[in-house]
Order: sequence, then C-alpha cells, then structure tokens
Amino acid sequence: MITILAADAATAKAIAHAVGAYRRDPDYYESDEYGITWTAGRIVELAPPSAYGYPRPTAESLPLIPASFKLIIRQQQSRRGLITDPAAVRRLQIIDGLFSRSQSIVVATEASGEGELLFRWIYTHLDCTKPFRRLWISSLTDDAIREGLKHQYDSHDFDALYEAADCRAKADWLVSVNASQALAAVSGLGTNTLGRLLTPTLAMVCARYRENREFTPAACWQLGVTLRRGERLRKFSYVERIGRQKTAEELYERVSKCGQIRITIADRRKTYQAPPLLYDLPALQKECCHYLGYSSEKTLAVALSLYEKQMISCPCTGSRYIPEDVMATIPSLLERIFRQDEFATLRTYIDPKRLSCRSIDGRKVTEHHALLPTGQPPVENLTEQERQVYRMIVLRTLEAFAPRCEKEVSLIEATAAGLVFRSRELRVIKPGWRAICNRAEDRDAEETDTTPILDFTRGDVFPIDGQNLGKSHTVPQPLYTEATLLAAMETAGMTKGMKPKAVETCGLGTPAARAAVISGLFERKLVERSGESILPTERGLYLYDTVRELQIADVAMAENWERALAQVERREMPAEGFMQSFAIFTRQVTEEIASLRFTPKNTTLVCPKCGVGRIIIRRRVVKCSNERCGMIVVRTIAGKDLTDEHVEQLFTAGKTERIAGFRNRAGRTFEAALAFDEEYRLKCVQPVFVRKE
Repeated sequence: MITILAADAATAKAIAHAVGAYRRDPDYYESDEYGITWTAGRIVELAPPSAYGYPRPTAESLPLIPASFKLIIRQQQSRRGLITDPAAVRRLQIIDGLFSRSQSIVVATEASGEGELLFRWIYTHLDCTKPFRRLWISSLTDDAIREGLKHQYDSHDFDALYEAADCRAKADWLVSVNASQALAAVSGLGTNTLGRLLTPTLAMVCARYRENREFTPAACWQLGVTLRRGERLRKFSYVERIGRQKTAEELYERVSKCGQIRITIADRRKTYQAPPLLYDLPALQKECCHYLGYSSEKTLAVALSLYEKQMISCPCTGSRYIPEDVMATIPSLLERIFRQDEFATLRTYIDPKRLSCRSIDGRKVTEHHALLPTGQPPVENLTEQERQVYRMIVLRTLEAFAPRCEKEVSLIEATAAGLVFRSRELRVIKPGWRAICNRAEDRDAEETDTTPILDFTRGDVFPIDGQNLGKSHTVPQPLYTEATLLAAMETAGMTKGMKPKAVETCGLGTPAARAAVISGLFERKLVERSGESILPTERGLYLYDTVRELQIADVAMAENWERALAQVERREMPAEGFMQSFAIFTRQVTEEIASLRFTPKNTTLVCPKCGVGRIIIRRRVVKCSNERCGMIVVRTIAGKDLTDEHVEQLFTAGKTERIAGFRNRAGRTFEAALAFDEEYRLKCVQPVFVRKE
C-alpha cells in the first residue's frame, strides 16, 4: 500500500475521489493501492523553552539557543497551562498506523515550503524511514490530481525548500522566545510578544502614524491659464509649483500683463495601457481589502475554501505569471468560463486567437503559477463571500488575456511672459481589457470623455481666455490601511536601482505569512482599526518606543534575513550557515533588549485607599508604593486600555470621563465612566451600549 498524506480533510477527499478510494474510517480513505489521510496544521511543532531545562528563562539564562531543536506534539493552552493537544495525538496515531502499513509515502501536503515543513517534521517525529515522493499540483480537479500522481517528484527535489522553511520556523522561535523573555525580565511588566516579522511590521505602522500626526502642512500655489478654440476650452498649468505667495502673485500679474501665449510643443500620438497581470495572493488580498473590505486573513481563508471546492488554483502563490504549458490551456479555460451565465456576455471583449501574453514567463513562476480559476461550474453551496472573491479572480483572468487599451495622447507646451505651461489630455480609442470591469480606478487622471481632443499647432499664438491662481497644501503620507500595509510589506527593503532578481526577493515574510502577521498585531492589541485605517494602540506605541532603535524593529534588517532565506531555498547558502549567522543576530538582539532600563512613572498622586503611599504608573498596572496597602489597578478593563490621562482622572477625581471602546463578554461595545467602589475596586458607571449599524 502507498500512503498519501494530504494537508487537510478536504484535500484528502478530493484525492480519494480522483483515485476511487472509499472512506474506510472517519479518519482516512482506502483503495486497493492507496491509504489516504491528512494532517491538520502543524500537529508537530518546535518544543518550548521548558523542554531545554528552562521553565521560565531569566535575563541571566538568555539567550536560549539550542544546539539541536526538539520536536513535540502540538500544545494547547488550558487552565493548567500548556498541555498536549488530544486532536493532534489522534491524528498522529492515524498517520503512524498508515505509514507502518505502507511500502512508500506520497506527500500531498500544501505544495509550498510550509507544506514541506509540515510533512518532514511529522516524518522525523515518527522516526519513519519509508521512502517518499512528492505530489505537486496547483488545483484539486480530478484531472490535475491524476496527472500529478503520474508525474511525482523525487523526495530530494524539495530538500532546499524544506531547509528554508525549517530555518524560517527556527528563526521565528529564537527571536520570539529570547526577545520577549528579555523584555519581560528587564521591564518587569509581563510578556510583550516580540517577533522577527511582527515587530518590524509594528514599527512600520507606528512610524507612519507618528509621521502623519506630526506633519506640518506647507502652502503652495499653482498658476493656470485657459485657452479657447471656438466653443471649447483647454486648461494649461505652470510647470512648477510655487512655494511663496508673493512670488505667485507676481507671476500671476506678469501673465495678466502679457495677455497671450505661444504654442511651443504640439505632440500627438497613440499610447497603450497594458492589461494587468494575473493575481498572486498579495495582489488578491490588496484588492479584496480595497473593494470588498475583507481583511487579508479573511481573503486567504475564502480563497483556500474555493481551492478546496476545486474552483481555483492554489492561492498561496507569490507569482503573477504562468509558464508556456499552462498558457496552452487558457483558450479552453476561457471557453469554460464563458459557458457560465454570469460571464457569458464578456465573450465579445476577448479574441481567443489573439490573447495577451503579458502574464507568460516561466522564469518568474515560483512554487505555484499565478492564481487562475479552474473553469469548473460554480458549486451550489458557495457563500456570498466565496462568490465575490471567485468573481474577482475570474474577471482578473479575463482582463489579463484581453487586448490592451488603446489611447490617443496630446501633450501641448506653451510660453507666456517667459513662463512654461503644459497641458496633457488622453482619449480612449479602444477600451480593450478595461471594458470588462470598467473601473474608475483604471482611468488616467487626464483622460477626457469620448469628445475628440482639442488640439493646437506649434507656433500658434492665442489670447489667454482666463487664468487662475490656486492654493493648496502639502499633505502627509496617509495612515496605512490593510491593503497598503500588505503592499508595504511586499516591497520592504526595495531600493531605487535594485536589479529585478533582487526585487523579487524583497519583502517581509512569505505571501501567506503576511496576513498572519497583521492578524497577530490585532490579536495582541498592538494596532486597531479606525474606519479603513490601521492605528497603533497605546500598547503598540509603547512597545515601538521601547525597541524602535534596536535591530529587532529594523525593517531593512528583517528584509535582509528574508533575502538570506531565499538564498537557502535557491541552494546559494547552506542551512547551517544561515542558522549560525542567525544565532549571532539572536545574541545581539537579546543583549540590546537586556541593556534597556525601565523607570516606572512615579507621580505625586496620593493613594486614595491608604492615604500614605504614592501612585506608581506602570505599563500594565497602577499600584500604590505602600506595600502594605495592596492597592492595584489593572490598566486593561473590558478590552480597553486606560491611558495615563484616564489614570490621573481616576486618582484625582475618583472618576474618569466617559470612555468609549469597552466590550462585554457577549461582544457588545459600550461607553462608560470608571469609578472606585467602597472597596476601591473599579466599576463602570452608567454604561451606554453602542447600536449596531
């Protein structure tokens, strides 16, 4: 028998259907040739510090850098602390039983570094020695699975991919354990989670927030004139923005006295707007954030569900290209799409014999090719979210292979009183791919409607029909949204003049990991949403201010390590060399954090309970300096962090102003003031629940 180990139950079911296996047991499928089961995430993981004899590392015992990392069955949190996850134990027993009965194994976990890591850790933990081969597919259709089983890969073809993923996981463990414990040891404020990717991403959010809030706008002026030809007008703008009002007024007066303008350049030509590339995961997440309001994590979950339902190819891809052999299947794919009622009317926009080739480049295909629909008819049980995401993927596929958009561009330059004015206008002649979605965002700012462009001839002199002097102000960089933060993480470390190959390895984390990093910031209450914008919380700013100058918060440093991991994956650097270098980095990070000095904020506020001690404000708690008193206030109440201002109100007036953002156990948000009761415990005064929109 051959065991096929899939990533999840849905994938195992699809494989079983393709090979004709039946469900022998709730936990696996079986046929004459195959036994098919699945894992459920990382059921084997890196052991915690306690496994190395450090139940609670101290500053003196850090950094903890194991000579050899240990693997254990997945742990879960309970009232008694960490315990072994019973579900993971059961799954390992099923896998071990099938492995022991098999002559060989087919690895069908997710076709990615994470999927390879997941299998190898299970294989190692079970001390398995059976030979294995790799099933590497990009969709779960019967044809794709059968074809993949006919052309399996050698077990060693993906050794470098596994080694890179293994190094990534161990690097995350080293930074998270050592940096977080070092900060807790020197601050005395409990554990604030630091991470190899989490902390630089938080630094990006906080730095942008500070820059935005501290920005001082500067006034500038724009001089413009209008020319008339018959009943039509065309606007021209002075080529420079003017930084001083007096200068702007002088130039305005100078043009007024001149009264006429001479055309010096009159250029008219055709131009083209290429169709967009196919989606990779980051591009899909950014557009779902923008158009649908879905978080990056939600988009990934929906896309994975569509993949399991055989509607799309594997979404965990960082490539926006397809190889030549996949391109050969595109005409038939488009035909299957056009048979679906929702997309049938779009057939007229695409010529199957003249498809755009912009998305074809096998050299730029990484673990998987770009995201494509499979052409399978939509299943009946699709959720509304799945329908919306599927529709976006299909429409992008149609756009990517549609003709380019053809435009006519007119550039006119003219001089008046020695000043150069410029006007640029565009007119769409053939919309091409843009006709499919007809989005306003795809329009160029200078595009006109279908009216022919008002043109001029070089050397012509016209009277100035009108002029204006507009005032504007410089604006700060906008706060990050989830879509723009994803884009920033994708291009972190990119510098001007960087070679294309280097650009491809820029960024923080893998495409699939970025959503988890952003989700982690929200889960740890380091950031929060305000409309579409992402803002740091007081806790997030505190953590940022603490480590902002250290290597752990350095975005460029984090990106350099990502580049090194890419080198491991390409066999340009040995895994041992990476881990040795990262161990040195871990020591440096730990020493930097251990050298921090924290001084609690001592106030002149007198403790209302004992009347003797002074109130000391710490990050997580407020306490009385009199040890006999025992007065202590935790600064997180009903999911809301109290600011220093709230604390001062409480201890001076005995009551705070009304505070918004509390949340009860049922998840309802409310506003309330806080006050002390007779025993100096906090209570909410006159809570008002916020209505759901």
